[in-house]
Amino acid sequence: MLSPDKLDEFKFKFKLKNNINLQLSSHGIDTYAECRDKKHFSSFPYKVDYTYNSLGYRDEELPTKLNDLKNAIWCIGDSFTVGLGSPLEHTWYKVLQKETKIRCINISMDGASNEWISMLAVYIIKNFNPINIVCCWSYPERRIDNIQKRQNELIANAYTNIKDFMWPNCKSISDFNKLPINIRKEVLSYDLELNMEVNENLEIDKINITYDALRVYVTKDTHIKDLDNMIGCITETEKHKTNTLIHSFIPKFCNCLYKQDYKNKIEKIVKKPIYIKYLDYARDGHHFDILTSKELVKNIIKQLDLDKQ
Repeated sequence: MLSPDKLDEFKFKFKLKNNINLQLSSHGIDTYAECRDKKHFSSFPYKVDYTYNSLGYRDEELPTKLNDLKNAIWCIGDSFTVGLGSPLEHTWYKVLQKETKIRCINISMDGASNEWISMLAVYIIKNFNPINIVCCWSYPERRIDNIQKRQNELIANAYTNIKDFMWPNCKSISDFNKLPINIRKEVLSYDLELNMEVNENLEIDKINITYDALRVYVTKDTHIKDLDNMIGCITETEKHKTNTLIHSFIPKFCNCLYKQDYKNKIEKIVKKPIYIKYLDYARDGHHFDILTSKELVKNIIKQLDLDKQ
């Protein structure tokens, strides 16, 4: 029996505070300044805007009935599932909803790591036990340890820019939180262009990293760690599944030099992985648009358990 408290707990734990009820005409790298192809951006024929719900996801509000949560198709992923650069109706989760006529719930975040996707999927399975879940896995190099490293780099760089020569060194968030309170106050009074969560003791809890600042590219010395991390996330999620769990992988998710290494390990865990190929591009020139979404959905539908819906 599902507890109603679990829905409230989910909303509390997984709320994306920076996106709550946002309405935007551009977002992340989906801007003229940041896009991959300015000519493509300018000639993109569709209107793109972003509306986020009270939890900070690009979706309608979550169903309130626990049975509706169980019967919905949960779609979990990164900015490719958010649908960055695409009209909402071109996102793969919306195409899936239209084709199946089943409510699809979009739980995705720009810059999401595979740990985040796995953690969410496991929580949803344990607490709502949905009939169908689709995980669209992210770049393997976008690991939690890389995120923490990037957070530390950002605060260290910002601190250095305004540091007085008498101040102690600060190379991480942990170092910052050990600084004298007067220095912390002075640093936080400056506009560091960092979106920081700061507690009542003026300690930094987290730096919310933008999509571009978060990305850490694959290098040879991290290949094994990246591969092991991704396989660990998929294995952990598979271990908890009780119904249908579908695995898809974003276009060019790994360095082409190592693609076969990834496929060999993925296919030992996942029976029918879906590898996405670009058929078109969203306005930002990096994410995919409607043609690719339709192809992805066609492959997802083949694996869905629709008899129990």
